[in-house]
Amino acid sequence: MSISSSNHYHTSKTCKPSAIWIALSILGFLCFVIFQIIWPNFVANDTASEKMITEQQAIQRAEAFLLQPEIAASIAPPEKVATTKRIEAYYDTNDDLSGYISHSGTENTYRSWEKKAPYDVYRVLVLESADKQPLLSSSPYERLTKVDIHMRTGQVVGFQTESNGSTTSQDNRTEPNDRWKQSDHILRLFGWSTEQVKRVPLALEDGRSEGESSVHYEVPRAAVGEARLELQLEWDGRSLTQMLPNWQIPASYSNLMAQQQASAERIHNFVYVGMSLLLSIASIVMTILYRKQIVFRSRTLILLTVISCFISIAHVWNMTEGYFMVSEHQILPEKNLQTAIIVQAVITLIQAGFALYFSLIAGRWMWRQTKFSAIMPGWSDDSFGEHLVQAFWKGIGWTGILLGAQTLIFSIMQKGLNTWVSTEALSSPLNLYAPVWFPLLAWVAAISEEGFFRLFAIGLFHRFIRNVWIASLIPTFVWAAGHVMYPIYPFYSRPVELMIIGMLFVWMMLKHGFWTAVVAHLMFDTVLMAIGFLFGTNWTDILIGAAYILFPLTVVYGIRYLHSNRKHSPKMAYQQHPPS
Repeated sequence: MSISSSNHYHTSKTCKPSAIWIALSILGFLCFVIFQIIWPNFVANDTASEKMITEQQAIQRAEAFLLQPEIAASIAPPEKVATTKRIEAYYDTNDDLSGYISHSGTENTYRSWEKKAPYDVYRVLVLESADKQPLLSSSPYERLTKVDIHMRTGQVVGFQTESNGSTTSQDNRTEPNDRWKQSDHILRLFGWSTEQVKRVPLALEDGRSEGESSVHYEVPRAAVGEARLELQLEWDGRSLTQMLPNWQIPASYSNLMAQQQASAERIHNFVYVGMSLLLSIASIVMTILYRKQIVFRSRTLILLTVISCFISIAHVWNMTEGYFMVSEHQILPEKNLQTAIIVQAVITLIQAGFALYFSLIAGRWMWRQTKFSAIMPGWSDDSFGEHLVQAFWKGIGWTGILLGAQTLIFSIMQKGLNTWVSTEALSSPLNLYAPVWFPLLAWVAAISEEGFFRLFAIGLFHRFIRNVWIASLIPTFVWAAGHVMYPIYPFYSRPVELMIIGMLFVWMMLKHGFWTAVVAHLMFDTVLMAIGFLFGTNWTDILIGAAYILFPLTVVYGIRYLHSNRKHSPKMAYQQHPPS
């Protein structure tokens, strides 16, 4: 494979994009919108037409539910009188159920039970404490109540509560018939009728204290493939401690997922984490060994590092509290939250700050020793402003091609590899403190991944492997392996997709320069992250989405304006030879 010198970006002023290339870009973008946005919403039009409630509305529904006299009478008060209360809500999901539905192709069957037993919910945490400042305290709570709210209808679909200490019930002994009557009554409060369910005979359970018991109901008609629905109630004497709908997933699927996740973790840990650590060390070693030749003071690279590092640290603040609530189903005290943010911010500063900067300066230096010497023009180059504008529009064109390629790859894998997807709450933007800032992560991905895996890693391997395309295979695979933990299965689906996408980024960098690859990566991720805003249900969301799409345009033209008005430097741009 070769790239003609006539296509080199220094001659781009005289080389206009071909009509075929523009048509492919437009076609790719249209395919993405039609097959990944419009068509899925059309297929699920019965639920997509319902507007999703907010977390605050979910909290209000949960509070109203707990204040109902019949519910309040069924819940034991805490042993100590609670003086303060803290309420938070987050998005939670049953990833096993959503994955099984996708794997078995039973979406239509599931929809008839989605409003009563959904896999996506808002979980509202109500923490009651005897401490007057529960936000600062790490002392145990008196009672923690969890209320699951349907994300569209706002109906309560599940409930759990736990207290420190024993219940205040005077008589924990309950006859079996009374227990069934109590449970039947609770079911009706949750919108179920006794005609819909079948009682599962009570069984004696070891290890339970006096008065504790479980009551299970089957829902005979609730069958999604081989998955069956049960309603599980837990009692402590006459006090209700749980009412949850629970889908029994087939053991064959659970075993399959255990194997998939174990394989994904091994690839992520050994290939991505291990190789990334080695490459980071290599970047430091390179800068030490060649410190007399490497230019450390680069305004361009410092700015890139600051942007990536600042957004990364801001994201740590944005996601830490939600991450803890999802993983622990608990509310993190303020002091613990601050400590967690500081520790993670320091780690991020090392990764997204120092390691990235060493990679950028070492990577640029290595490429300047090759025939691709002008692959990364900087602020000191006279043509930088104009080159950045040209790189932007080329990157925009490549964005459409990338979106179309991803859509095509997904379609082929869905047919050929029988891929399926699952939901995931830990990294969901719904659990961010400020979801509106989520698309800014596209800047981090574009700068850090292109700088580390393309500019530095490929440059490093190219020092030992003459053919640049062969040299790019290992860094591209390491980059692709970093996405293996995404909830797309089989586990190798995402790495296969990103090997193809990654090699396209390599092509862009070699043909048009580093900045074109950065812009294409930035716009590609921005579209994927901001598309939810663009297709939102109100004008505010639409304007936010449009702002994220247009923001890079203003940055690029702003830089060109500043660069054209700077004091001219006598330095000339490096000359680049075509790759082979």
